[in-house]
Amino acid sequence: MKPILITGANGYIGRQLADQLLQNGHTIIATSRNGLCDTIKMDFTNETEIKNVLNGLKPSVVIHCGAKGKPDECESNKEMALLNNASATKLLVHYAADINASFVYLSTDFVFDGTKAWLTETDKPNPVNYYGYTKYLGEQAVLAYANSCIIRTVLVYGKPLNGRENLVTLTQKKLIAGEIFHVVNDQKRTPTFVNDLLKAVEAAVLRKAKGIFHISGNEMFTPYEIACETAKFLKIDASLLHPVTKDTFREIAPRPLLSGFNCQKAFIELDFIPTSFHAALKKIF
Repeated sequence: MKPILITGANGYIGRQLADQLLQNGHTIIATSRNGLCDTIKMDFTNETEIKNVLNGLKPSVVIHCGAKGKPDECESNKEMALLNNASATKLLVHYAADINASFVYLSTDFVFDGTKAWLTETDKPNPVNYYGYTKYLGEQAVLAYANSCIIRTVLVYGKPLNGRENLVTLTQKKLIAGEIFHVVNDQKRTPTFVNDLLKAVEAAVLRKAKGIFHISGNEMFTPYEIACETAKFLKIDASLLHPVTKDTFREIAPRPLLSGFNCQKAFIELDFIPTSFHAALKKIF
C-alpha cells in the first residue's frame, strides 16, 4: 500500500489524523516544518524540500493540513499568510500532480462573508479577512487539479492536544481556575467535533472523493452558547462566562458573523453523520 503524506502533522488536526490513519492500517508519512515528534522535515513553503520528499517517497495521497490559521496574524503579516496558505498550496499541488497523487485540502468557513448560514458547496466564497482570502486562493489552486478534494470545516473542537486548547476545553480550564471568561455572542457557527472531521477526511481518501465537501456539526451556536452548554454539561457554575460582542476584543481581522454548513453532499457521498454536541462533550470529558 502506497503511503499517505500529511502536512502539518504536529498541528492539532494533522497529529490526530496521522494517529487515526495509522491505527486503521494506513502507511503514513507525517511531515512538519521542524521534523520533530516522529515527523519528517518538510517545510511546505520550501519547493526543494517538497520536491525531494514527494519524488523520493511517492505518496499516493497528499493531505494538506498545514496552514497559518490565526486570522489576526494573517491580517498583520499578509506576505506570510500568502506564502503559507496560497503559494505553498500551489507548490504542493504541482508536485502531487507530478507523481499522480491525489490531493486533499483542509479549508475553512472563513472563505465566506458571513451573510448567510447553512452554506452549501455551491455558495460563492467572498472572504472578509486576509486569512479567508489566502485559503480561498489555496482552494483555487487545488481545484485546478482534477485529482483533488477540498474539505471545508467550522470551529473545530475536541480533546486538548499537547497544550492546544479549543473553546470547550478552554471553558473548562478557565471556570475551574475561577477566571472570568469573555466569550463572543454575536457570531453563529456549526461547530465541528474533531473526530467527525477525521472520519470524513479518511472517507474522502478511501473513496477517492473529488470536489468540495462541507463538514461540520448540524447544530447552530454562538461561541458563548457553546461555553454555556459546556459549563452546564460539566456542572460548573457558568456565572463567570460573560457574553460580549465582536467589537469587545478589537480584533485586527474581521470575522464572518454568520456561518454554518449544510453537509448534505457529505451525508450522501461520504456517509458522514455528525456527532451531536452533547454526545461529543461526553466523549471529550
